[in-house]
Amino acid sequence: MKYTKPKQERSRRTEQKFLEAFTTLILKNGFAGTTPDDIAISSGQTRAAFIKRFGSKEEALLLLYSRYCDEVLQTLECFRASLNQAENIEDILRRISQQFEALLTNYFPANRAMHKFFQVDLNVHPLTKSIFLNSVDLMEKIQSHYLDGAEAKPQGPWSAAQLLVTINFNFVMKSMPALPPEASRRHNLVVKILRTALLE
Repeated sequence: MKYTKPKQERSRRTEQKFLEAFTTLILKNGFAGTTPDDIAISSGQTRAAFIKRFGSKEEALLLLYSRYCDEVLQTLECFRASLNQAENIEDILRRISQQFEALLTNYFPANRAMHKFFQVDLNVHPLTKSIFLNSVDLMEKIQSHYLDGAEAKPQGPWSAAQLLVTINFNFVMKSMPALPPEASRRHNLVVKILRTALLE
């Protein structure tokens, strides 16, 4: 079913209760271990109301994930718009890495569920592709703005975008425990990796 944004305040509150309960349950039981009945009980609503609003838990997950993607795309646009301000390449790469990690952390349940949900068929959701392509675009702008044209290589932004997304995603998903636990050391390492990638 196609999602339609609720128009009435009461409907918006009901939707938010469902999504908050769903987020908590994904974190506790995982996506597969969470049912519409669980969500209804946890939110104090009915299963029928959940199905009427979302159609399925898959659609509710896509809504949660799309909210994450919207925030990421807005953040990338803000970075693109601020490139002309006085800031060196290390500082802006550090801020980008920190923001990515923060957004992934805030939307951890949705990201973990989406990863497992689409990993079954090795699919990449179009929203995920959009984040990656927008990250490549930002890295191209950074490369052009901060690095000498003779140094810059066309594949650099693609490598840097892949590393930015992959390192932060896997750290937040607890798949890279060997990375420095201290945020400053971790992001300084990411900065060195991204800067190197932009020159390769």
